[in-house]
Amino acid sequence: MSVPDSHGPSSELPANDPPRRRAPREQPGRGPVGPLHRRDQERPATQESPENQEDLRASQESLGSPRTRAGRRARRADFAVGEPAGFDHAWLELPFDGLIEHGLEWISSPSWPAGHDGLFWFVRAIKSHPEAASADVGAVHERVLVRLEQTGRDTPASLRVNLFSEDGAVAFLSTWESVRFPLGVEPFTSAFQASETGTGFLQPPRPRIGQRYPRFLTTAALLQILLPQRVILLPYRLVASEQHFCCDLGTVESWIGWATDSRLLTKTRDYIYRPGGRGAATEYVFALHAIPDQLTELASRLGVRVTPEDLRSTAGVFDGSLRPR
Repeated sequence: MSVPDSHGPSSELPANDPPRRRAPREQPGRGPVGPLHRRDQERPATQESPENQEDLRASQESLGSPRTRAGRRARRADFAVGEPAGFDHAWLELPFDGLIEHGLEWISSPSWPAGHDGLFWFVRAIKSHPEAASADVGAVHERVLVRLEQTGRDTPASLRVNLFSEDGAVAFLSTWESVRFPLGVEPFTSAFQASETGTGFLQPPRPRIGQRYPRFLTTAALLQILLPQRVILLPYRLVASEQHFCCDLGTVESWIGWATDSRLLTKTRDYIYRPGGRGAATEYVFALHAIPDQLTELASRLGVRVTPEDLRSTAGVFDGSLRPR
C-alpha cells in the first residue's frame, strides 16, 4: 500500500500549530520502512511525553455540518472543550423517554457551561440510545415536546431555539442529521482501531524512521473516510496518548509535518487560543484523492464506501477551488 510521491525533494517542513521544532533530517541507511507493518508486529516502546507544546483541549470530533458558518464555528468550539460535565452514561440504559427527560435536565442545569450548544449535546445524548437507531426523527421531536409539556419545563435556554416553533423543529432535524457519533465514541479512536485490521498500513512516499508513521497515515486516511467532505482534527495529546501511539508530542508534530510536506495532509485552519477553553483546534484535510487504489480496502475496514464526491472534495481543498467545511 505505497503512497505515490506528489513532488520532488523534500523542502523544509511547514510551520505547524504552535512554534515548533524542525523535524530531524533522516540520515541515509537509517532503517527504511518495510513493505508492510503487520498488525502482529511489536509496537515500539512507549516514550515519555514532554510538556505539551500546545494548549489544545480538542477532543477529535468533527461531527456533521450545521447549516450556517456561525453554527459551524459554535459546533467546533464545543468540541474544543469536550463533553460538558454532568451526563451520567448509565442513563443510556433507561427507556428512551427516561433518557430524554434526564437529557433535558442535563442541559437545563445551572452549571451548564455558558456558550455551549445545548441542542447539539442533547441530540447527541438521545441519539446514543439503542432505540434511536431505528427511530423517526419527527417522532423523536414529538416525544421531546411531550416530555417538556409533561414536566412543565420551559425550553432550556441552552437550546438557543424554541423547540415548539417551526424554527425549532428545523433546528432539531438539522442537528439530528449532523450527529454521526454517540457520546463516548471517539472518531480518532475508531479510525486508529480500524487501522490495524485489513492487510497493512499505507506506506509513505519516501522512507521514514520508525514503523508507527505508516499507521499514523492510515489512521488519518480512515478518519477522513469516516468524516467525508469535512475537516479532521489531530490533537497532539490524543494522538500521542497511551491509548493510541504512545509517543512523544514532538513525534506527532514531525509526522504531521512529513505528511504535509508530502501533500497527504493540508492544514486548513491554524490553532486558535482563547481564554476559558473556547479555543479552536487546528483543522486538516487528508488527500483521499492521492490514494485511489487503496480506498476500497480502507473503506471496507469501516464498513463504508468512498464516493466520487468525497474525492472531489479533498482534491478541491488541496488545489484551492473548495473551502473546507
